[in-house]
Amino acid sequence: MRNTHKPMGKMIYVLTRFYIPGPMFYHAKKINSKTNIVNDPQFGQMPYSDWLYHEERIKQRLKIFNAVTRVSMELQTYKNFAWILFTGKGMPKKYIDEIASIPRCEIIPVDTREDIVKKRFILNSEFITVRLDDDDALHATYLEKIQHFNTPKCIVAPMQGRYFTLMDEHTVQVGLPRSNDNDAVSCLYSAGCGVSNRNIYKLGDHCTYAEQGYDRQLIPGENMFLQSAGAHTWSDRTIDASANLQTFNIRDVLTQ
Repeated sequence: MRNTHKPMGKMIYVLTRFYIPGPMFYHAKKINSKTNIVNDPQFGQMPYSDWLYHEERIKQRLKIFNAVTRVSMELQTYKNFAWILFTGKGMPKKYIDEIASIPRCEIIPVDTREDIVKKRFILNSEFITVRLDDDDALHATYLEKIQHFNTPKCIVAPMQGRYFTLMDEHTVQVGLPRSNDNDAVSCLYSAGCGVSNRNIYKLGDHCTYAEQGYDRQLIPGENMFLQSAGAHTWSDRTIDASANLQTFNIRDVLTQ
């Protein structure tokens, strides 16, 4: 694998929701919709906003973000990109400052997930947008490879991906490949990208574009997209114990 890549081709904007208030259905098992009170076995009972920005929860999420998502962006062989992180306005400043130090990163505070949809970047040249959650990862060659899909109405996703759980700051426990036989195509929703002229797509709406006549293109490679599964992800999904789990160095699995 090449270690460097000249910044040629289209500008890429990687869009990440980092710790913002999300739809209640994300936390349906924990939140009382009438009182907006969270009942979390680990952190106790408290208002949703207090729970969302609970310092221990932030630290746990940052551990995944720094060890996996951030590493995957640092390893990208294609360097002509900017990383836009939408953060909740309630995020403590010390954590904002920490992620703001990331190269090619821009922080945009928002009140709600709906505010993200309203954000637009008006540019004069063609560019690409990529969705990436704050606990997932792209293979080191992902941004380079999507340069080959340059039609105006195209959504690109990995043909296969893998679930992982973070073991420590250097290793992940990786399960069997996800394929089209299960839910790998959901990567279109998690890390889809589309080519546009002057308007970045609404964050979170790549699936909508896929249903409106956009061509779907799949990149082969079982490690092109890694999706986390564990106690501190947004959902309660877990890896099946029979999934033939193996432990890998994070950088190895993102570059092989």
